[in-house]
Amino acid sequence: MEKRKIKIMSFIKKPSVFVSVIIILVVIVGYILINNNNNKDIEVITVSRQDIVQTVSVSGKTKPTSSVDLGFEKSGKVSAIFANVGDNVEIGQTLVRLDSSDLYANLSEVEANLSAEKAKLSEMKKGTRAEELKIAEDSYLDSKKGLSDKIQDAYTKSDDAIRNNIDQLFENPRLYTAKIIIPISNFQLENDINIERYKIEEILNDWILNIDSITVEKTFLVLEKVQSFLDKIAQAVNPLKTDSNIPLATINSYKTAVSNARISVNLALSNLTSARTVFNSAKANYDFKLAGNTVEAIQVQEARVLQTEASVVNIKAQIYKNTISAPISGLIIKQDAKVGEIVSPGIKLISIISANNLQVEAYVPEINVGKVSIGNSVSMTLDAFSGETFNGKLVYIDPAETLIDNVPNFKLKIVFDKADLRIKSGLSVNIDIEVGKKENVLALPQYTIISDSGKYFVEKTDGKDFSDKVKTEIQIGVRGDNGFTEIISGIFEGEKVLFSGQKK
Repeated sequence: MEKRKIKIMSFIKKPSVFVSVIIILVVIVGYILINNNNNKDIEVITVSRQDIVQTVSVSGKTKPTSSVDLGFEKSGKVSAIFANVGDNVEIGQTLVRLDSSDLYANLSEVEANLSAEKAKLSEMKKGTRAEELKIAEDSYLDSKKGLSDKIQDAYTKSDDAIRNNIDQLFENPRLYTAKIIIPISNFQLENDINIERYKIEEILNDWILNIDSITVEKTFLVLEKVQSFLDKIAQAVNPLKTDSNIPLATINSYKTAVSNARISVNLALSNLTSARTVFNSAKANYDFKLAGNTVEAIQVQEARVLQTEASVVNIKAQIYKNTISAPISGLIIKQDAKVGEIVSPGIKLISIISANNLQVEAYVPEINVGKVSIGNSVSMTLDAFSGETFNGKLVYIDPAETLIDNVPNFKLKIVFDKADLRIKSGLSVNIDIEVGKKENVLALPQYTIISDSGKYFVEKTDGKDFSDKVKTEIQIGVRGDNGFTEIISGIFEGEKVLFSGQKK
């Protein structure tokens, strides 16, 4: 054994033999390294069935599905506030009210008038009874006599005012030479007084002669002339002082006489006005009863009822406009009204958002807008809720573009499948819109497919010997986001393909 070792060592120490051994070792090591390197990225993939999904990814923010800004249509004083910022309100809930006391007073009055008009219409439809006609006639005759008495009373008061109170200020008061005896610095006033005193005398004489036939209109004209004359007398008497060579007692008596005369004539005017109003009303009612309730008369009264009803509706509408009510259920995010404050019309005082019914608004660039459709399923993650996924639906695509950094984008609206009270308005959302999906189709990783001159190929193998690979043409379908591509034809489920390149 020892001799054999010595022989081998002697053989190796020969130079030619040593070099040959080294060369053989290098070749063996190189072959091993090359084979190891060639087989490093070789992979065999079995054709299997997959779900292929395509998505478009965008980002957006949560926003309320509806929001509203509220204010009053007219100015007014705030009388009550029923909700504040942060309150959740229901649709129809009263939020702010203006003072409507004047309107309620008007409403009560108009509603009372409406009741009266309806009662009158009801009576008209029943027809006029004999006793009603008699009452109307008696009222008319009484008012006529009352008017005649007031005309007589007007003459009596005018006669007393002029002849018993004022004439003590004149010389020859009932003649055309009538002249006022007190000093007057205004010549024109003095001249007018002297002339008008004689004219008043003529009026009084004519009045008493025709007292039974004088009309109420003529009586008003006469009273106005007497009243005007007394006004001028007052202008002359009121400035009198004791330095006018007239005793103070006399001056006071003049002033008292003028005052009494004016009061008396003014009272006659007032009484005559009231008597005429009563007479006109009674005469109209009597004529109406006498004529009977014709179809035309009933129609007129029906129109008056409708007109009064319209007034009631109008006032109620004004009262309604003095109240702000919530048009939607939601959360108040703005409330600027203050009790006692006068608000102007058109000013936005309250803002409400639909707090528990949020949506997501996002923008998709024009390159992807053709891929998305209303109804697409959506998967979302929110920065505020790490690790959670929320599902939803795409419900709106804006038909008009919005320029963002001079690039056309289209606004999308997405709703959540389920409401979540934790989600607030204004949260950032990462969105994946499912724009295409095929379930249980043949698929291969995209990196195993070879593209060549517009055609697609794979290297099919039996998986036992890498040298048996066959380049096979295939037809592809949908490319999925998970790196798989649908295989339509050219290869079957369970077959194997070879990959020996760099994965991309």
